[in-house]
Amino acid sequence: MKTMTRALLLSALALVAVAGLARSAHALLMGAIELEQLAVDSDAIVQGVVGSSTSFRASDGKQLRTLTQIEVRGTLKGEVPTHIEVITPGGAVDGIGQKVSGLTSFVEGEELVLFLKANRRLPGRFALNAMDLGKFAVERRPTGERFVKQERAGISFLAQDGSIAPAPRFEPMPEELFLDRVRSALVEVKP
Repeated sequence: MKTMTRALLLSALALVAVAGLARSAHALLMGAIELEQLAVDSDAIVQGVVGSSTSFRASDGKQLRTLTQIEVRGTLKGEVPTHIEVITPGGAVDGIGQKVSGLTSFVEGEELVLFLKANRRLPGRFALNAMDLGKFAVERRPTGERFVKQERAGISFLAQDGSIAPAPRFEPMPEELFLDRVRSALVEVKP
């Protein structure tokens, strides 16, 4: 009886610990990164439109990935073809889904500015630099103005003092101002 009680108690404690970990794992933790630093650290920066997305199992058979087609309409950094593929963690295959907190999905037809890291093994395939911090949506206002915005839901930053803080809000800005900031950052670091 004591052995059974102990086993039940240990099982309950393990369940509580796992539940606590799952709850605390809801946010992506990373150091704060400014737009200019993101530009410098990226292998490629493109303006593009989202095409189709397909999820698949990673080579380990356990993790899911999503491959999204992007039609490149402009390049701010790097040499990229007119169509690229962006691989992101998570997806849905055979009724099984995986979601990565701090990473939104792509919406077909969405206009974006993407800060990318090249896949060294597969040319033409990229990953978002700094996960969702490397994805900016372009929206057209009723006035016709184009603004750049960024969703930061589920992202928290790990401060230098070790504390965790929610990601500061990215204030939407006119597209040309955004692009000028990126171009300026890239000019400043050229040798």
